[in-house]
Formats: sequence, structure tokens, C-alpha cells
Amino acid sequence: MVALIAPTAFAAINFDYLVVGGGTAGLTIATRLSENAKVSVGVIEAGGDRTEDPTILTPGLALSTFNNPLYDWAFETTPQTHANGRVVGHPRGKQLGGSSAINYLYWTHASQLDIDDWGKLGNKGWSWDEIAPYFTKSETYNAPTADISSQVDTSFIVPSDHGNSGPVQDSFPPFYSNFYKSWEPTYQTLGLGPTGDPRGGLAIGAYSTLVSQEPKNASRSYSANAYWKPNSSRPNFHVLTNAQATKIIFDRERHPLRATGVEYVAGNRTYSAHVKREVIISAGTFQSPQLLELSGIGNAGVLEKQGVDVLLNNPNVGENLQDHLLVPLTYEAAPGEATFESFRNTTIAAEAAEEYAANHTGPFASNTCNSYVSFAQIQKALLSDVRSQRQTSTLAKSASQVKAGSLQDKLTIAKLLSPTEASIQE
Repeated sequence: MVALIAPTAFAAINFDYLVVGGGTAGLTIATRLSENAKVSVGVIEAGGDRTEDPTILTPGLALSTFNNPLYDWAFETTPQTHANGRVVGHPRGKQLGGSSAINYLYWTHASQLDIDDWGKLGNKGWSWDEIAPYFTKSETYNAPTADISSQVDTSFIVPSDHGNSGPVQDSFPPFYSNFYKSWEPTYQTLGLGPTGDPRGGLAIGAYSTLVSQEPKNASRSYSANAYWKPNSSRPNFHVLTNAQATKIIFDRERHPLRATGVEYVAGNRTYSAHVKREVIISAGTFQSPQLLELSGIGNAGVLEKQGVDVLLNNPNVGENLQDHLLVPLTYEAAPGEATFESFRNTTIAAEAAEEYAANHTGPFASNTCNSYVSFAQIQKALLSDVRSQRQTSTLAKSASQVKAGSLQDKLTIAKLLSPTEASIQE
């Protein structure tokens, strides 16, 4: 276990950069900044260091972290009016590495059009041409063995599209069940196979995806053990765990506002860390805007009702959350076929754990499969079914008639109707 700094010692340092949130992006940017030995970098993370925890490192145990307070913030929505009052869970990693420590390990990227659209919405610097080099810089692609390629199709990979010297290891898992071996050719028979390497900018088709997994021992490769841990001994790089940031400290005499530090709570005590250059907020989709609001930046009407002094009225903060839905479908497996449900049998689970510990293979070493399909592809695949044809035609017609108000609406609808852009992930 890496030695971490104490809350009092952390507060005594006058940092050049303070990063709030030691997650996927936070540890990446902090590590990169600390490459300059002349600057001091601090990270404040609410969770702990789980880089030696088998539950995190074992790919097949990814689902077991959800709703576990050791690993997951376990956020939930309020009851949703248009979902019959359902409360929907939103897992978010609570540890060094953030959600890269608890996700499904899929190593795949948005399409070129998707990323270019971010730039069209006014986000300077967000385009495929500008971001793609950093995809390459982040990864080390590990080619599949002959044994793996004999089990699943790996021919769509274009090695030159991938990086070969980045911190995050990606590879194909060493184990595939009969289900995975059958799933891929089934889609190919329907004409829904991969159209190329998704890393090339067109993320469409069904394929066994790469995973962020170290092939030497089939363990999770993520921002904590890929970026931070190998560089944790840098004297200018300090990471504070189990500390909750509660407020950005501003120099209120400066216009525009200038951040001078971060207030945080650790062990039931409140501390303040100070910064000379920048505070970088990287606390995730939910907690980054929450921290801004607690610090006085947000919708004035919302903040005033909560008794928060308004430093900057910005109605956009904390609004417009958009996320994709996960809709599970359950099928009955043929007798004798192994599924995740099989692990409810303690004997089977113990055997899988033993195989993984001994050889780094077996069911616990695997967590893959992916399909990205467009509505147009679905319609084509279902043409033989008259009822399905009628339903998909109605769907496409309805989508084309939606009145797009904002530029974001127009770009979203254009992607949904494009035959080469994914509308559904399976």
C-alpha cells in the first residue's frame, strides 16, 4: 500500500494546483501536471485507496461493487413521474480511480461525429482531430493471442489506430463462455457485425470489445493503478484520501472571482488547503456542480433558498443532466449453460475464484461483449416481420417529425436518424 499524506500535512502545503476528485479524469490530469517537478500538485479524494483490493481488480466482480458504500456513492434519483414513480440508481465510484474502478471495463470510444458535435455546441478544443491523439496517448494496446482469436472475432482491430506506450492497458479477456462465442456470430448473421475498428471513429456494430485489463494477470487497469500509483513517489505530488471537499475558497475582492483554496472535512475536522494557481474541479457529473453550488456559483434562486451566499449567478450549474438508460432483458438459458446467475451457487463461485487466483483465467477474468446499432440497422434486420416493420417505420417517422428547438436537439435527432450512428447499445 502506498503511503498517503495526512490531512494536517496536506493543509500545510501551498499548492500550485489543487484537484478536487481523484477519479478517472482527476488522477489523469494531476499525474500529467506533476510531470513538471517545479510545480506542486494536490488531490483531494473522498474515498479510499483500493488499488490492492481484489474486488476492484477482478473483472468478473465488477457488479458486486454497486451499492456497496466501500466503493460506490450509490446515488439515486427522486421518484420519476414518467416512470411510474421509480427511483433509478446511479452508481459512481467512491475511491481513487472513481468510476473507472467500478465500471464494466469496456475500452471503447464515442464516434467521431459524436465528439465533433460537442465542438459544434461551442466547446472549443472538442473535436475528433484534437482529442484522438490523447486516446492514443492514454493506452497500451495488447494484441490478442492466437487462442483468444480462435474463440472470438478480433479481426476488426486496426493496431495502428491504438497506442502502444500509454498508462492504461487494454486487451481481450482470456476467457469466453459459450454464450459469448455464440452472441457475436448471431449478430453477424443478421448483418450487424462490426464495420471496422471503433477506435477509428465509427462505433457501430456488434463485437467483443477490448477491456481496460492488464493481460499479464487479467486485472483491472484504471486511473488509480495506471496513472497515480506508478508516480505516487513524486515529491511534488500529494494525494489525500477519505477527505470530502465542501467548498471552494474564493478571493471575493477579485473580479472575476479567483479560487485560492479548498475547504475539506477529514475525520470530523474541517481543514483548508491553499493554491497559488488553479483549483481543478473533477468531482464527477453530480458532485462537480454540487461543489460549485455549495461555493456560491449557480442559480441564484436555488442557492438563496438554501441559505448559500451567491458569488456568481449561473443558472446552468446543476441543470440539464442527460444520461443513457440501462434496460435489462432476462432470458432463460439452456440447461448446463453458465451465466452470471450461476455464481449464486457458492460452489461454482468458489471454483471460479480459485481458477482466477491460480491462473488468472476463467469466468472471473472475463467481462466483455458490446453492440452498437442504429435504428436503421434494426429496421433492416426486422424487415421479414411485417409487424416489426410497421413499428420501426412508425418509430423512424415519429423521430423525423420531432421539432428540434436547440442546436443540441438538432444534432441529437440527426444522429438518431443516421444509419451509421449508434442509437442503441446492447
